[in-house]
Amino acid sequence: MEEFLINALLFIIVFVILMVFFRQPEWPLALHVSGFYYYPLIFEILGLETSSLTTLTFYLFLVTGYLLPVFFRRSSKILDVLQTRSSFFLALFTVWMIFNWMFLSFESAIGRDKIIFMFLLAWAPYVGVATFDDKQMHRFLKIIVWLGMLGVVISLVQLFLGSGFSSATARFSITDAANPLGYAYAIGLSVAVLLVFLVEEKRLWVWLVALVYISTSVILIFMSASRGPILALFVSSIFYISQFNGRHRIKIASLVFLSVFLLWYLLPVFISDGFLQRFSETSSAIWSVVSLNYSGMDRYQLITASSGRWIVWQSSISNFIANPIVGVGLGNDRIDFISSSVNVFAHNFVLEIAAELGLIGLILFAGFIFNIFRLLFKMNKYSSDRILMASLTVLFTYSIITMSFSGRLVTVTTFWLACGWISGFAVRSKSTLVTRKNNSRRYISPLRS
Repeated sequence: MEEFLINALLFIIVFVILMVFFRQPEWPLALHVSGFYYYPLIFEILGLETSSLTTLTFYLFLVTGYLLPVFFRRSSKILDVLQTRSSFFLALFTVWMIFNWMFLSFESAIGRDKIIFMFLLAWAPYVGVATFDDKQMHRFLKIIVWLGMLGVVISLVQLFLGSGFSSATARFSITDAANPLGYAYAIGLSVAVLLVFLVEEKRLWVWLVALVYISTSVILIFMSASRGPILALFVSSIFYISQFNGRHRIKIASLVFLSVFLLWYLLPVFISDGFLQRFSETSSAIWSVVSLNYSGMDRYQLITASSGRWIVWQSSISNFIANPIVGVGLGNDRIDFISSSVNVFAHNFVLEIAAELGLIGLILFAGFIFNIFRLLFKMNKYSSDRILMASLTVLFTYSIITMSFSGRLVTVTTFWLACGWISGFAVRSKSTLVTRKNNSRRYISPLRS
């Protein structure tokens, strides 16, 4: 009887949450993108252990939360989105992934998981956000910021009242079970989106709070020793500032300058010399690669500074050269380390596609990206909502930089969400054009009569 009551209570809770999600699908989508680092913390509080099954169930629950209202209310828009050129190339890319796995790497569990995640973490947010209107997108972006702020508060509590550091890596995270990179990625994304909303903010106290929040967030990201989010935040901020001119650009540039000035004095206080040296070595390695000047660093230093990525990238390139047309098979681009803490996958989306899916995969994905960029330039030209355009630039740039140095292609949900929002622009602009034509006909017809 007791077990029945517990199950009934859980069913009621899930049902109520789904009803809330049905009315506001922005919430489950935001949790899907930026709230995943709460998942291990919640399980740790409940005394439960995470597993592949619980993670899959968690994602399915969130996907149901934001796709269900779309299918009920805007099913016609889904069909319109699926008929765009970008969706056509993405569908071909997905079909090639499946065929490649079936015939070249059917026994690969990683390949199987990538196909599952392609639908769960790529297609689901791509289709879901494409049907959002401007108001829903504004609410979604604000939730991203609030989730980041909540994460910073929890982090400060963990930092001062708990251990807060992973026992395995001595890197800061909100819980030992959470990936420091995922935590840093979400916090950095909230900072990048917050900068967008500050453009139209005139209250001084809000700017002061933002200055403290941005500085605190960046310190926490440094403490997580995650270099990708720092670079992604820096590059996306530059692209974001370029979206504005005049006083708006001066305001944001001033805030960024003050944050950097404050961090210059605070980082040595909170960050150990070892972590700062890690970032310094990475900067030197990147500059050596960009300038094609390796005289200052030997091969071992390049491998160490890149956390093993240098040798992983070389392995992916070798796999591509050995199998240039079809690749080595989905999920087969791996290298065996005798002793290494690095997750041995490509850590670069272009090399990942090239090594596993070959030239066929590269061409199909290039067709998808080409159409996304084509629509992005159209949006930049015709969209009157500069806030949304700046936000889209931040999301897209942030995710591209992240995929270039870490994460698998199918798991970077922010990238697929940004692409879905861009593809949805083609549908929205087409419907707007039809509406204008119909209105002009209704206006002209009485004159003709």
